[in-house]
Parts: sequence; structure tokens; C-alpha cells
Amino acid sequence: MAFWKWDKVVENLYIKVHMVQVPPKFQNEFDVAWHRGNNASVTEKRKPDKKGRIKYEELFSVPVTIFVNKKDKSIRLKIVEFLLRRHIEGSQVKFLGRLHINVGEYYSQKEKPTALSVDMESERSQQPKINLSISFSPIPNDYVPDFQSQLEVNESDIENADEQPTKIKRNDWDKSGEEEDQREEVQEGLPPEMQAPKEEKPEEEPKPEEKNPELEAKAREVDAEDLKDVMEPRKRGSTARYQRSTSSILSSDKIPKPDEDQKKELDASNTEGKAPTEMAIPITESTPLEAIPEEPKKANDNEYYSDEYYEEESIYYSDEIDEETIRKEASLVQKVLLKTWPNYKVTYCLDVDDKIACPPAALPFLATILHCQVLHQEQCLNAFLNNIGLAPLQNNCYSVHRFYTYAVILLFVQRSQYVKNRKYAHVDDFLNKLTPIFFNTLRGSLKTFVTPFKGLCNRLCTTRFIMNELVEDFVVEFGKAQKIIKTQFPLVDNYVMRFFLTILDFKFASKLAKSNLRWNSKNAALWASFFTMVEATMRPDDKPQQQKETNDGLPTEEEEKQELLTTEEDELKKFQLKVEFPIAKQICHLITLSPVIVKQPELTETVCKDIPLQTVAFILDNIKPDEIMPLPIYIEDFCKAKNLPSKDLKPEKLKKFSPVDFEELSKLINYEAWRHCIEEDAVVEEYKYFKDYFKGEKD
Repeated sequence: MAFWKWDKVVENLYIKVHMVQVPPKFQNEFDVAWHRGNNASVTEKRKPDKKGRIKYEELFSVPVTIFVNKKDKSIRLKIVEFLLRRHIEGSQVKFLGRLHINVGEYYSQKEKPTALSVDMESERSQQPKINLSISFSPIPNDYVPDFQSQLEVNESDIENADEQPTKIKRNDWDKSGEEEDQREEVQEGLPPEMQAPKEEKPEEEPKPEEKNPELEAKAREVDAEDLKDVMEPRKRGSTARYQRSTSSILSSDKIPKPDEDQKKELDASNTEGKAPTEMAIPITESTPLEAIPEEPKKANDNEYYSDEYYEEESIYYSDEIDEETIRKEASLVQKVLLKTWPNYKVTYCLDVDDKIACPPAALPFLATILHCQVLHQEQCLNAFLNNIGLAPLQNNCYSVHRFYTYAVILLFVQRSQYVKNRKYAHVDDFLNKLTPIFFNTLRGSLKTFVTPFKGLCNRLCTTRFIMNELVEDFVVEFGKAQKIIKTQFPLVDNYVMRFFLTILDFKFASKLAKSNLRWNSKNAALWASFFTMVEATMRPDDKPQQQKETNDGLPTEEEEKQELLTTEEDELKKFQLKVEFPIAKQICHLITLSPVIVKQPELTETVCKDIPLQTVAFILDNIKPDEIMPLPIYIEDFCKAKNLPSKDLKPEKLKKFSPVDFEELSKLINYEAWRHCIEEDAVVEEYKYFKDYFKGEKD
């Protein structure tokens, strides 16, 4: 190997580990291991104090060969790796942090030790910090005679100048206790009625010396009725506390029941899923509900499902109705929503390929929307929207059933907007209020899959990660989530995974927006490179497949089958998942192009259009100079052009995410199949108006 461009200097590298800061709740023993080429060592095991500080004050030395460029005096890369390890019971070890330092950067300052205080790469939201010092001293030529021959060319040191760091498996990272820290974050984005109740801390018992005999006597007195209530088992039909489900949309976790303070206890005799005696929203009781007479329909009732029927008459609209009738209809809406609907005796499907079973509650809800004119009467609209989140829907209701039920209702109501000659008043209000519930339900189901990416997000923000390793970990975790969510419906898979990507994009963008201490051009370029590498790694293959020919030049059997694909299958093949991080990359581009954006404020409409202007100004004002962009940023002209204050700026919260349009799911649903859903005798007797909307043959 030729080194005519470099001067070789053999030095002793001294590394002194002073202290490590870890989360205070850890009580295990920690040590710091380091290695440089074939040389490695480790500190003693020590426990942290109450503030999480671990003092080592241990000094290590290792011979290194420093290469100095003869022309520009630059120093060749020389990496030392540090690993912070937590020792659990037995011989098990978990990695809490990792750090790579190029000690060559500090060779020019070898006259005195260089003190460093650096955040380590970690999977935890609170990164550990290590304090150490680095110094160099020359090795005398007559120090060790046998060692002199190795000083000419230290092969181990040269070959490992830019060696790959230690590969840490995902399961070896220390993530214990992160669930408790993220409990509140998991609740974020769910509607109030779907949030889990907060845990109340038990009251502390008085100290023995403070106990009063009279108070103890009173404490032992228990009301007989209260004791009876406590000891009695829960009656059948009563409701348990409503808790959030974090399962995926395809998991087997049942949808929990409503909160006791939002939905009162059902009648004890309610064993067949009948409507409760008390509603969630107080409405005075009245005489038995009667269906409002409908105008006579055409002889062919199936024409109700065609656009031609909609154009001629509007079932949504009628003349003004008296308040008593409106009140009855609102009560009927609540009764239908709070009923547990029985499954169909025969499975009827919504899609053309007969794969998606029709949810039992979907069509009764649609019939009630039409019958009670929910899209026209505001009181009925409020009754529907206030109770849809509490609806039990069906027996053994899973997240997937709730997903399809909400989707069917939204698609049906949205379809009504494109029908001619329709008079409606609250279709937009209905869609605007039910759509967030649909998105929040789907988001809550996907929360479980977001948790592994929080550690990757923390490692990204430290800027001390290994690019290929972090990209590989992201691809692995994303593949695991995609494998679990995958179903036999390509269109649904594509929709759910693209929705999941918007959640990840918001998660990474929010973390970067809070890392104001690391805002500089170098880090922004590193973050943008990570997102670009992930997008390139997971880009779908758009290259056309080469045609295979037999020896006779005739098409193969596979090619003949390919020609027979239906139009629907051709459409589904077009849906390829494209991994993108638009909002996160906008933050990176904003930091990188900050000198240009300050001079040309109109560029914010293209570079960072999804970031609030006040947040843009806050980021520009807090960018740190570095070697790439050494000059500071002045935002006075930018704030003046955007009518923003130039002082005391406070960032606005980023938008949750840009929700994927659910209308694309309409390609999956065959509306003509709805009328084939069979009538259940028990249901029709209780809700006779169903006959006007569902026509089919009885069993």
C-alpha cells in the first residue's frame, strides 16, 4: 500500500471516561465498553446515583497510527466505538447507548486534553449522555524494542480506520420502561369516549402514630347495602368500563363497551341485544315509536339502488316535520345505534369478488339514516354522531368490523352528493364529523405498530447513527407491520399501509421539529439522506417483466393466463405502495435551504407548504451555524414579508397528518349486492321500516 500522500505518526491515544448520565429510574449496574481495531477494554460495573449519574474516572490508552495529509494537513478517519451496557439478572446484557467518535478530529488539539459531553445513540426517547476526554502523546522510539517493528505499519489500525461498527440486534437494545413513558402519547389522537381511564393512585394510609381510635372505628363501619353491591357479581347486560383497544385493524381484540359515565347501564333483562331503557343523551320517553309513512315507491323497489331513482325523488328530503316526530326519530336513531345486531344467517358480501362480508350493522344504520332523515334533521344528525362511537355494532365485534361499517356509511353518504336534484342540508356536516371518527378508529388500531419506530426515530435525531444499519432496521420493522396487516384484499392493504405511512411521517416530523438543539445544515442533510435511502430501498419495481417465450416462440401458459385477467384485477395491480415522508423531508429542506428562503419568502409555498408559517419562522430563527453554513440566519425581512412577529416566536403544532382519501375504497364495493342481504324475522318485526329498504328472499 502506498502512503506517499500521508505522513505516519504513531501516537498513544488516551481515553478517560469521566461520567455517564442515564435515566434516574435505573438501578442496575452499567459499564462502558470501547474498542479501536483489535484493541478493546471495558470499565468497572457501577450503579447510578439518585440522579442517574455514574462516575467512572477511568483512563485507557491504545496505540494508533495517525495519517496526516502532506498537502492540506487533514487527518484520516480514526473511529473509536463506545457501548453503554446495562447488566440485568444473570449474564444478560442490554445496550442502552452507542457512540462513534472520530478521534482524528482532535489530533490537532493534542497539546491539551479535549473534553466532550455527547448524547449517545439510543432507542429510548431520553438519550444517555457520556462525558469523556481525549488526548495524544507520542511514543518514544526506544520505548519497547519489540514494539518498534510494529510502528512502521500497524496493519490492524490501518485496516480498521473506517471499520463497520458493532451490529446490535433490535432485541438487544434496552427499551424497558418505555411503555410507561409513552402511555399518554398512545392516547393522543383518540376521541374522548375511546380513551382509557386514567389510573388513580390509592390514597396513602395514615402513619401508625397518627391513627385515631375513633377514626379506625368509623372506618370499620360499612353500609350493608354498599357491601352487598360490592359482593354481588355484575348483572348480565351491564356495561364494563370502556377502554381503548390498541390492536391492529385485523387483530382479534374485541371492541370494548362504552364508558359508564357516557352510556348508562342497560336493563338487566336485555339479553337479546334489545335497545337500552336509558339513552346516552337524555330524551324524554314517549309513546311507542311509529314509522313515518313514506311516499309510495315504484313497483320495482330495486330501482332504489340506481341513480335514476335518486334523480326523480329525494328520500332524504320531506316537508317540515313537527317537533314531536323529530324527537321520536332522534330517539329511534339512538335505539338503533346502541343495539347489538345479530349476524346474518347467510354471508353476504359487499365486494365484487365476494370476499368482504357485509357488516350486520351497516345496512340497518343506512336504513335508519334514510328513514329518520338524519341528513336533513339536525336533532337526528346529532343523535347519530353522538352515539356512533359508542355503538356495539354486532356480536363479537372486532376492529375490522368497525372499520368496514364506518367505511360503508361514509361511502354511501358521500355518494349521495353526486346525485342530481337532491335536497339535503347536513351531508357535509355528517361527513366532516364522521370522517375524523373513522380516521381515529383506524389510527388507534395502528398504534401498536408505531411503537417499534419510536426507537428508530430517537436514533435518527441523535445524528450519531449508522446509516445502513438504521435503514435496514426501518425496512425490517416496516416489513413486520406489513406482514401482520396484510389480508386477501390488495386494495384494503394498500389503503391501510398508506395511512400507516402518514402516521410514521408525522411521527418523524414531530420529533425533528422538537430537536431544535440539532438544527444545522449538516444534520438536516443527514436526515434527508436517511429518508431518501428508505424511499429508494422500498421503491416498487416499475420495470416491465420480460416476456418469456418457449422454444417454438409461442407464448407460455403464464402469458396466456395474464391475458385473461379481469379489469378489476388489472386495477388492483396498479396499486403499489410507495413509501414517502413528505412532511419530515420538508423540515430537512427548510433547514438546508434556509439562507435562500429568508431572502425569498415565497419559496415556503413549495419547499415547506405543509408546515405552519410560525413554525417555519421559529425553525429559521433557531438554526445553528456549522461548517456548511457558517453564517447566522436573520429572519426580520422574512417575518415582515409574512406578517409575523420577529421576536418571542412560538412554534405551532404540526397537523396530525394528511389523511388518505377513503373514497378510493369505493372501487371495492358493489352497491348492487346490498339488496341481496337477507331479512331477519326478529329484526323486521321490531323495525318494520326495514322492509322498505332491504328486499330479499327469506330463508
